[in-house]
Amino acid sequence: MNKFMERTGAAPSNFTRQLSAPGSELAQQAARDPYAFEFLGLSGDVAEKDLEQAPMNRIVDTLRELGPGFAFVGWQVHFDVGGDDFYIDLLFFHVQQLRYVVIKLKAGKFQPEYAGKINFYVTLVDDKPPAPLE
Repeated sequence: MNKFMERTGAAPSNFTRQLSAPGSELAQQAARDPYAFEFLGLSGDVAEKDLEQAPMNRIVDTLRELGPGFAFVGWQVHFDVGGDDFYIDLLFFHVQQLRYVVIKLKAGKFQPEYAGKINFYVTLVDDKPPAPLE
């Protein structure tokens, strides 16, 4: 267990006095102490280079599979439509085409209704790009 909720925002700062919300909240989240990177499989004394490289390998492998020009935007990106909650599995931005790319992950055989759902999500992103991260 990585105790993420106990660590979030634990580092002392003056962010709330120096920055307006939501910037101060975002800065506080980014400065939590300590970060837990056990999921990277590193143990013992780790060289800084290896600590930097391990998360990059996972990110780079995913982006490389998509092809050039992709930037990660979010996972389980929330949209409220008429009081109903909808979540896009993975959202990327293609920096050369200046457009969002919506990915809906499904296991198993393709079902025709999946096409309707992905069209719905694409329309959501086109009409109202996602809000900044909370």
